[in-house]
Formats: sequence, C-alpha cells, structure tokens
Amino acid sequence: VLRATDTALTVRLPRRFSDGPILVDVRGASRAESPQPFRRQERPEVAEFEPASAPPGARVTINGANFGVDPRAVSVRVGEVRAEIRGIADDALVFEVPEGGATARVTVRVHGLEVTSRREFGILVPVGVADFSPRSGPVGTIVTLTGQGFSPESDQNHVTISGREATIVSNTGSEIQFEVPETSSGRVEVAVTNNGEAET
Repeated sequence: VLRATDTALTVRLPRRFSDGPILVDVRGASRAESPQPFRRQERPEVAEFEPASAPPGARVTINGANFGVDPRAVSVRVGEVRAEIRGIADDALVFEVPEGGATARVTVRVHGLEVTSRREFGILVPVGVADFSPRSGPVGTIVTLTGQGFSPESDQNHVTISGREATIVSNTGSEIQFEVPETSSGRVEVAVTNNGEAET
C-alpha cells in the first residue's frame, strides 16, 4: 500500500501474482473482495505483420503475444494515425490500414502497456493507371504504362492484355514498360501484389 484514505487505496502490485479478485483487509474492521477479478497483463509483443505493406482499407495481421481478447483494451497506431481493430486473439491482431497515414512503425497499446514494432509498415499508394503509349502495335511492341502504386520489385507487378500475361521489361513505382504478348486487342490490366489492380 502506497497511499490510503477513507475512500481510496493506491497499491503497487507484487512481482508475482495470478488473475483473481482484490481482497482488502482493514485491521480491526472487516474485509471485502472486488466483484470482478483483476487480470494480470504482460507487456505485448509484436513479431511481424502480414502483409508487410498494403494500401488504405486493407486488413493486416500482426502476429505477437499478450494482446488479450478485449478489443476495448487495445489500440493500434501506424505512426501517429489510429487504426481500426477488426479482429483480436491473444497472439494476433487484425487492423485496417488507415486513410491519411504514411509508412511508419506500428504501436500496439494494451491496458496502458505499449510496444512499437522494430520495422516500419509500408502504406502503399493505391494502384492507378494514368496513360500508356503507344496505343497500338504488333506482338513484341514495348509499351510504357504510367500511373501510381506500382511496385519497384518486378515480380510484384503483373500486366495482362485480354487475359494474356505480358513480359515486364522495366518498372518503377510510377512506370512499367512491357512487351506486348501474343493476344488480341483489349484493355491493359495491372495487378500489384498486396495493392490491388487497375486497368486502362
């Protein structure tokens, strides 16, 4: 007991205890027990996210430990932006990537205990296609597609025309060059792993 008045006690928890009701024993008077158990909360741990990056609105799973099962006791932030919790278990949290956020570390708070991830979570710009040129050509033509939300990693981008996959020659986050496959005329579709898809 650190402080005591007629109506309040401030106490420091012992190092070792398990869940259970709080018993107050007043010497020479009586004793009383809390109607609800006090629950022991270990510091939460964040191991990894799945996926490691995603656009706003996507759902992300944080694997870890000591999250509890009460969503009212847990909050998640990406940088300074609060994220909505969509699922909870003691070893996993599911949150929705917030609008207006940027790539940053993820902070999980459980009953006042906080932990911040070691690595950053990447908030992606949603995939969008602005233009492409040339507009026509034979098989093997190199076409430049401009837009946003493309991955700098070649194997994360997939371009198809009328359902046939094209070979990507080069790419950045805003431009993809691809070779026209053996196919019929049609819209150009771009799909980026964990970031959705768009078409011309």
